[in-house]
Amino acid sequence: MFQPALAFVLTVLLEWPLLAWLSGLGFRATGLFCLCLNGASWGAAMGVLALWPAPVPLLEAAIVLVEAAILAWFWRWPPGRALGISLAMNLTSWLLGTPLLSWLAPVS
Repeated sequence: MFQPALAFVLTVLLEWPLLAWLSGLGFRATGLFCLCLNGASWGAAMGVLALWPAPVPLLEAAIVLVEAAILAWFWRWPPGRALGISLAMNLTSWLLGTPLLSWLAPVS
C-alpha cells in the first residue's frame, strides 16, 4: 500500500512544477488542478488495471490523450499545446518517477 501512495505523490511532485512552468500560470494556479487531474487519471488507471490486464504503455498513452483533452478544455489551450504539455508531464513522471520510486521504496 505504501508504494502506490508514494508513486502517486512522486507523480504529482514531478508533474506540478513542469505544468506550472510550461503553462506560464505558476504554482498557485496549477496546484489543485494538477492534484485533481492526477487523482482522476490514477483512479481510472488503477480501475482499468484491476479489471483488465492492459499493457502499461498502452494505458499510459491513453492517459496522455485524456489528460491533454482535459488540459485543452480547462485552460482553453490549442490541442497541440495541451498534448505537448501532457506528454512532457507524463514522460517526466514515468522516466524520473520510476527510478526514484525504486530507490525510495525498493520491492523486497
